[in-house]
Amino acid sequence: MESLFESETSLAKLLQPRNLDEFLGQGHLLKKDGVIYKSIVNAKLKSVILYGPPGVGKTTLAKIIASYSKANFEILNAVLSGLPEFRKIIDKAVENKKRGIDTLLFVDEVHRWNKAQQDALLPVLEDNTIKFVGATVENPFFYIIKPLLSRSLLLTLHPLSKDDLEKLFYRAIDYYKKSKNKEIVFDKETKDLIINLSQKDARYLLNIIELIAESSEENIVKLSKNSLEGIIEKKLLFDRSSDQHYDTISAFIKSIRGSDPDAA
Repeated sequence: MESLFESETSLAKLLQPRNLDEFLGQGHLLKKDGVIYKSIVNAKLKSVILYGPPGVGKTTLAKIIASYSKANFEILNAVLSGLPEFRKIIDKAVENKKRGIDTLLFVDEVHRWNKAQQDALLPVLEDNTIKFVGATVENPFFYIIKPLLSRSLLLTLHPLSKDDLEKLFYRAIDYYKKSKNKEIVFDKETKDLIINLSQKDARYLLNIIELIAESSEENIVKLSKNSLEGIIEKKLLFDRSSDQHYDTISAFIKSIRGSDPDAA
């Protein structure tokens, strides 16, 4: 089985929690003495649907669930993958099961699958060929078929609190100091501005810090309102639910480096 947390270059990947103790937010679900926490740690979850907005940790939580269950982790994106890819994973899961290896299938944006695609999950859930985690930003009661809902535990993930985002902010600052030998200096106003700009999306908050830190050749990097001007302007122009929410990163990096004076 390949590592669930393989080396990645993005800050969001590098700081991705590897266990429930590192996971930020969702205290309503993940209290240490709670049923869900114990079920994850003891690998008792069979089928789960994670419902919540972008950037709250749905994919990360799926990986953590798989790591505790010591299952082979497979990912499908419902936009890019259909039944042929699904059947390949099931064939592999059947062989793994013969060797005593569990398979956890994570389907991102599961609401994008049509009824026939969702129906295909039912038999392999019934016979325990796979464990299943689906993630959706859309109301599952409108987009997920009833038989799949009835076989799954529905967990609603909430937007991260300001306290959670502040903890994540300091994790990023600490990472650059210890791993990159970069001292990132800032004042409270700038820190709060970055947290507000993230709109409770952990990935976007890390992207903001990363693009400013990585675009500087200095060992001391100053976070200031001036360095955020491009993002503030873009925030007024794009829909955070669209790809532009993340495409802003590359445009702003170019503006800082001067490769495209109009990029930001």
